[in-house]
Amino acid sequence: MESRPKVIVIGLDGATWDLIKPWADEGKLPTFKYLMENGAWGVLESTIPSMSPPAWATIVTGVKPDKHGVYDFYYIENGRLRVVSSKNIKSPKIWEILDEFGHRQIIMNVPLTFPPDKVNGVFISGMPTPSLESDFTYPPELKRELLSKNYEVETDPEEGVSIVRWNVLRKDIKGIRAIVEKYNQEINNKMDILIELIERVEPSFVFIVLTSLDRLQHYIIDYPEEILKNYMEIDKFIRSILSLNYFDYIIVISDHGFSSVKKIFYTNSFLLDKKND
Repeated sequence: MESRPKVIVIGLDGATWDLIKPWADEGKLPTFKYLMENGAWGVLESTIPSMSPPAWATIVTGVKPDKHGVYDFYYIENGRLRVVSSKNIKSPKIWEILDEFGHRQIIMNVPLTFPPDKVNGVFISGMPTPSLESDFTYPPELKRELLSKNYEVETDPEEGVSIVRWNVLRKDIKGIRAIVEKYNQEINNKMDILIELIERVEPSFVFIVLTSLDRLQHYIIDYPEEILKNYMEIDKFIRSILSLNYFDYIIVISDHGFSSVKKIFYTNSFLLDKKND
């Protein structure tokens, strides 16, 4: 049987070169520096709008939002606001195409992948997953194993952002550090589980997304020493993947860049006010 190249895609929600490059140049992110010096890298344009749902849908399909049909976390159907799911992505996803050619795969924590697709391998859905009680894995029996290993399922990304925001508003540096440590522990746990699955499944394609940078940077981008801790943990994660000597190609990608939140503009409220003027 012909040997197939082994590829891993590591998605980093909200990762930005504004932080990665200077820290890599300073030697604080040695694995990122290694990848930059020995591979190709650059600044990519995000989607319009530059939000996680349309951007991740574009990454996994290769087409723009007007083709795959996802623009936000929510959509309106019959006058009701509904949460976007994998069923709303209209274009073929990369794992669906690879599945047709018999590739063994691990898809793990990619946003907008609930309910999970059936693939030749393992599929663990990402945010927003309805609850721990939902069937967020394929095969279904994998769920019990993951929960026994304290696998974190992101049911509501806004919840994580709100917790970070609350600690920032209180200027509680201990609370902020505790949150960063929690996210770092989650990264380590996902790494251990992923390595176990790679040994078990022997995949030719892996796609995993880590979302902690997005959740933290929304409100603590002005706390660079704390954000650096999370980038350093991700750097270690990537180094562990490289040390497996399993993959022929490694792709690290982000859905959008980042800046601090100064204000929130509600377009619908603005238009409604204008209509009532």
